[in-house]
Amino acid sequence: MEFLSIVNSLGPTAVIILLIVLVLMQMKNQSKEMGGIARRIDGMAEKQAEKDKEQDEKLGYLQQHYVTKEDLFQQFGGWRTELGNVNKQLLHITELVAKGSRD
Repeated sequence: MEFLSIVNSLGPTAVIILLIVLVLMQMKNQSKEMGGIARRIDGMAEKQAEKDKEQDEKLGYLQQHYVTKEDLFQQFGGWRTELGNVNKQLLHITELVAKGSRD
């Protein structure tokens, strides 16, 4: 009821002016907050652009130095054969040594 008595004592014109002033002040505060949010968004967008550029560079490197699974198996497949041959030769040598020690 106090509010109504104040409104009646000031008059409708003064209350409307007061409300307009309050609304304008609130709009000004909202504008400042929105400006701060916009600056933060811009900063985040710049950071994201840097991250995107970094990721693009990494992807480019991977695309240039990519080795297919088939190529990798071909490269290491020969080594497996060579290791198998060395293993067979070692077994043969140990057999010869074992036969020599028996005689």
